[in-house]
Amino acid sequence: RPRRIMQQQQQQQQALWPRPAVSVSTAAVPAAPPAASVLTASQCYICGALSAAANVSVSFPLNKIVFRQQLHYCRFASAAKQVLVTEFGTLYRGALPPLLQRASNLGIMFGCYAIARQHLDNSRLLPTVAKDAAVARAVMAASVAGACEAALMPFERIQTLLQMGNGRHSTVSSAYGHRRATNLYRDTFHAFCELRKRYGVPELYRGLSAVLLRNTTSTALYFGLREQTRHWLPPAADSSTRSSNVCGFVQGACIGGFVSTLVYPLNVAKSHMQARVGGGYLSLSEVLSGLVAERNGRLAGLMRGSPANCFRAMLSWGVVTAAYDWLADRLFAASACGSVRLRG
Repeated sequence: RPRRIMQQQQQQQQALWPRPAVSVSTAAVPAAPPAASVLTASQCYICGALSAAANVSVSFPLNKIVFRQQLHYCRFASAAKQVLVTEFGTLYRGALPPLLQRASNLGIMFGCYAIARQHLDNSRLLPTVAKDAAVARAVMAASVAGACEAALMPFERIQTLLQMGNGRHSTVSSAYGHRRATNLYRDTFHAFCELRKRYGVPELYRGLSAVLLRNTTSTALYFGLREQTRHWLPPAADSSTRSSNVCGFVQGACIGGFVSTLVYPLNVAKSHMQARVGGGYLSLSEVLSGLVAERNGRLAGLMRGSPANCFRAMLSWGVVTAAYDWLADRLFAASACGSVRLRG
């Protein structure tokens, strides 16, 4: 009973002396910025595949010219005349394998990179506060993604066989008395079935060592340099869509041109390894040493066709980078500039 009386007295005092209302001005409190939207692994795959389709449709004729230079050791004008004039009716012959390969490869590259990058960001393998930790994680994740791309190497193998012309072949690619692959296959499906039927599945992965080394190196350099240079680009909020696309194209073109020139000798060796059908397998070191000896003992002989390849790579990776960022923004309203991460 005394406790009830005390509660009634307190309620009466609060009614006589109410607490002053505290008014909080909402105008002085800034609104929180919207959370940045990032891509999921499946969205990364879609954007990568679509950007690859745009890339192949633009750069395939130039890629065919560069391939002829690598294989026949001829000048750009001669290879261009052979591809664009003599064989103009079959200009896009062999375009289906690189289209399927690039669409799958870039999808796997961006998707696997996003997954590996998320695991590395959540792990304690590298300190988060380290100055170059972000670049190191990007390089490690990109190396994993590049190795995963090699699973689709049969598309590249078929493309090599379909692109071979009637020009002069090197003694290295003609070793062990194998048959020349020129005009032996009608189309992609016929070449795939013939190789698998006559020589087995391992024949589809001829040149795997060169492809693995090239993929891991080039992918690690691409994502590492993109992570390093993304701070040089203007923020997306301060630039229009057109200027963002131009910046993405310039960034991808510069990185792609540098990386492709650096790994160009591996591409030359890969082309000669895959130009053979049947017979024994040559190692990467044997092919490189044989090509150097065949080209008057000069290492510069391995760079024949590198200027055209550099231009092709600048065009190709510029289109891929700009198209990927544009698709991420248009399809999923996400910012893909810089590192690609998964939503939690």
